[in-house]
Order: sequence, then C-alpha cells, then structure tokens
Amino acid sequence: MINKKKLEYIKNLYFKHGIPLKSINLFGIRNEEKQKKDIWNDIIGFFTEDKIYFYKGTTDPGYYWTLNPSLKQGTAHLCLGYHNKIWKISKHRGKYTALCNRWKCNKTRIWRDINKDTKFDKNIEKFYKGHFGINLHRASALYLLNKIGKFSAGCQVLQDSKNFNFLISKCIESKQKYFSYFLFDKSQIAFFEKL
Repeated sequence: MINKKKLEYIKNLYFKHGIPLKSINLFGIRNEEKQKKDIWNDIIGFFTEDKIYFYKGTTDPGYYWTLNPSLKQGTAHLCLGYHNKIWKISKHRGKYTALCNRWKCNKTRIWRDINKDTKFDKNIEKFYKGHFGINLHRASALYLLNKIGKFSAGCQVLQDSKNFNFLISKCIESKQKYFSYFLFDKSQIAFFEKL
C-alpha cells in the first residue's frame, strides 16, 4: 500500500471516531507481542494534510521498568484510543525539546502493570487518569539501540533520534499550542505488517 493510501486509511480512522484533523496529527500503533524481548516493534508517526510518516518506536514501557516499577502499583501503559491535547512542546526531563504532558495539558489515561506480565488483567489492574509524565521523546541521541532498556517507563519513544528530530521540527513549525495522540492497536491497521 503506497503512502497516499495509508494516509487516507489513517485519516478515515480519525473521521470514523469523529476526531477533527489538525496541521500535525500524531499517532502510535501498538504491537503487544514479544514485550518481554524489549524490542522496538511499535510504530509512532504523524501526518499532515498530504503526507504521512511512520517510525519505529515503543508505545509500551521497556522491560526493565516493567520489572522495576517506580511505584508499587506497577509501570504505566498509555491506554489505547484518542488522547486530546495531552502534550505541549517543552523539555523532556529538562534536557531536550520533546512533547511533554504538563499541568496545562489534558490528563492522560493509563493502566498500571501490577503483576509485571506486560498484559492488562482486569481482575487486578486498574485504570488511572492524571499527569504521569507520559511524554513523546527519543531514545539515545548517539546511536540506535537494539533494546528499549530504560528509555521508556510509559512514554512514547522513537528509536532513531534523526526521525525524532524531524518530527519535533514539524511540531515546532506547526505553531500548535497542544498536540493530541491517537494510539491504535495493530489489529486496527490493515497494513501494519508491511510497515
């Protein structure tokens, strides 16, 4: 499927859910397989009116933080679905420009992996809404890493810093004050296996 058809496919998913398009529309595609292998098997991307971009990344926490959560309730996983105005341009951990969930942004919806198995278990795990520092940022600025490692404790993270730099430059150029995010499951994307 060529990119024009992929763009129309993703746009139609937005229209189907009644979501208005902005100049920059950010999305993630979650692949929950093999999370314990700590690999970059998700997609993070964005589209404009006439172009779409897909990048390798993770929409789940790395396995390190799954096993070593900072809270006893477990490490955060951003919930699937549309998250309206959750990010603004700011500094990730005070270090570099990224998309950050600050107090003036809307709260994010997450669940916490209390039993550390990478899967949501409705019998023991709960949903939460709040400001949890779920940002969109990059992994290492120096080189590509094969493993997610400590780079995500629930954030949405691009593997390649060059791709991230391009994405953030487009966000800055757009002059949008806030950025929304649609997190899909791979089952919603017919062409996922071809990305």
